[in-house]
Amino acid sequence: MLAFLLITLSFAKVDFSIVDYTHCGGKALYRLYAIDKCKKTGTGSVMYTNRSPSEYYPNQNKYSKSDCTGTPSTMQVVGPQYVKEAPSGVKYLGFLGDKNVNCADGDTIDGVYYTDACFQEDFFFRYTILNEDGKNKLVKRGFTSGVCAEDQFNEDITTERNECNKCTDGVLFRCYGVDGVAAWSDPTEKAPEVPSDKPSGDHSETDDENNNQENSAIPVYLCIILVVFAVLI
Repeated sequence: MLAFLLITLSFAKVDFSIVDYTHCGGKALYRLYAIDKCKKTGTGSVMYTNRSPSEYYPNQNKYSKSDCTGTPSTMQVVGPQYVKEAPSGVKYLGFLGDKNVNCADGDTIDGVYYTDACFQEDFFFRYTILNEDGKNKLVKRGFTSGVCAEDQFNEDITTERNECNKCTDGVLFRCYGVDGVAAWSDPTEKAPEVPSDKPSGDHSETDDENNNQENSAIPVYLCIILVVFAVLI
């Protein structure tokens, strides 16, 4: 199995997405970014910065160097037709990375993320990972229904097949959740609460509290017994 399959996902945090219109299926394809985080690209690097707390649309700063150092080669404000919140309620299926030598940067380089959202072009489409002839592929499946229901699937308008987890001429096409690659977790989901440092088997404080409660209840029980006994006499 190729070494790039072991590289971890590049985002612990996602602030926004940019809809990718350079490929067909733009409404299901996104580039994901964090503010003030440098991201290597196929031609250098890019970093998005906030203009001010009251302005939502960020500055895009592109650099010729791979580490966002030096003077940006281009600077522009990204318009509202591109900047969106990171999509929620969808499954992230795949990643098409910018070109780099032997795909060594894995999915830490800039690239396009594929989701399972149903979208419309001339027909309706949804990306799905399928196993065909023993190989996992990300398939752009065609539907005649606007909800991409399985009973409306149409093989005749299925237009695209990409072999999963394959590096071709420096371009990585990765699929998540297959071929030993971890599933992609939705970056819009709330992070899990940090567990207590106390081992799950350590109940010493709880046991002490329970013992104290039990011991404090003994005098009460004795008083009740004595009162009942006095009444009977």
